[in-house]
Amino acid sequence: MNPFDKLYKPGKMTLGIEFPLDNDWSTEGNRKRLEDNRPFGVPDISNHLALAQQIDEAGFAALWMRDVPVYDPNFGDGAQLFDTLPYLGYLAAATKNILLGTAAIVLPLQQPIKLAKATATIENLSDGRLLLGLGLGDRPVEFPMYNIDYKKRPEIFRENLDIIKEAWKTNSNLKSKYDFLTSGIEVYPKPKNDIPLVVAGHSGQSINWIAKNAQAWFNYPRPVA
Repeated sequence: MNPFDKLYKPGKMTLGIEFPLDNDWSTEGNRKRLEDNRPFGVPDISNHLALAQQIDEAGFAALWMRDVPVYDPNFGDGAQLFDTLPYLGYLAAATKNILLGTAAIVLPLQQPIKLAKATATIENLSDGRLLLGLGLGDRPVEFPMYNIDYKKRPEIFRENLDIIKEAWKTNSNLKSKYDFLTSGIEVYPKPKNDIPLVVAGHSGQSINWIAKNAQAWFNYPRPVA
């Protein structure tokens, strides 16, 4: 199954939901946040499982999760609090139909072999329901915490994606990415099907590069021009 067959239907619109769903931007959401003594942008996730199952049963096309490694009050946004990949593995067992997407994983902060293995695991456990959205990352505080040069994000993005794609292949050639390896080194499991890739914004890349290396593109609300 190609997840895009469910997400994109000719002549029709499909709808997805992005967690956390706890609306801190509203008057009511802000009142509840103050009552619970939560910082702004830190949601109440106590009812997430029930909401995910309700969304699944209601026929929505996809459920999306963002990747926010640390809460920065300057951004005021903690996303869904849980770590994205284990959470999607949990939801893979708790849902049946809905696509499970990342919107988006901060690729330069990821160890690519680990990410290749984790995402292939989720794809297997969810019976091919994973959509992998990847982003550059825009929170400067995170990069020195990971000992990564913020300015090298675009280069690291490309390198990590190349390694992930190679690791997913049957009879992969990881020696082409790590010259110290011997032949025959593999990352398991392999995805059962191709995992659709979505790039968030430009991620430091050209439109042509995105078109060649991904199957879809996240954009942001902005004037049409």
